[in-house]
Amino acid sequence: MGALDGGAIRCTVWFGFVHGRRCFFVEPHSQQAFFDRGTYYGFWDDPQRFAFFSKAALEFLLKSGKQPQVIHTHDWQTALVPVLLYEIYAAAGLAEQRVCHTIHNFAHQGVTGAPRSRRHRPAPARVLRPPRPHGRRRRTTTRST
Repeated sequence: MGALDGGAIRCTVWFGFVHGRRCFFVEPHSQQAFFDRGTYYGFWDDPQRFAFFSKAALEFLLKSGKQPQVIHTHDWQTALVPVLLYEIYAAAGLAEQRVCHTIHNFAHQGVTGAPRSRRHRPAPARVLRPPRPHGRRRRTTTRST
């Protein structure tokens, strides 16, 4: 479940309760030990690891037939989920879900370049363009004197 650079990585999905809520936990069995490093952040391959996790979570939903009404993502580590959901997984059967994205810390934005993000799937040009404030283009006028 969840491919990285075109290869499949087997995962185990664990089920449990956290504060009375059903939760699923994805454990990848990768040679890179994605999340078995003693700490979760600060590695050179953070963008790839969290892109993998985002895709693995959506693969789990698709393959298990789960249809949550809302998918809640947090910070840059899961910010790829809405893009993958609407660009890939909607056509595969996850079209009704809505996403709530929470940002806890603007100081850590997980900035990465387009070449690194394209490795996971060629992104449409509209995804890589910087957003326009309020969806409008700013008009500029020039005067010649």
